[in-house]
Amino acid sequence: MALTKKPKKDNSKDSNVEEFISAGLGNELDKATGDVSDENIKYVQLRLYPDEIKKIDDYLESLPRRNRPSRHSFIVNAILEKVNSLKS
Repeated sequence: MALTKKPKKDNSKDSNVEEFISAGLGNELDKATGDVSDENIKYVQLRLYPDEIKKIDDYLESLPRRNRPSRHSFIVNAILEKVNSLKS
């Protein structure tokens, strides 16, 4: 029975993952507010009809899994896009 050494860990994959995470989809809120301390965040409760949530979920399901944002991120980004378009 032959013994072999354990393969060395490839750290380049870890750095690629860190870059991907830092470039993430959820950074829109950071860009919009600048500072993300708890003092600057206001919590809002949003109420939507079930059929509207179903439309959002159906759209998100149609996206490729690796590019699919969470429902929360999608809704926040949609609100930010609308607010930014009003500024123009």
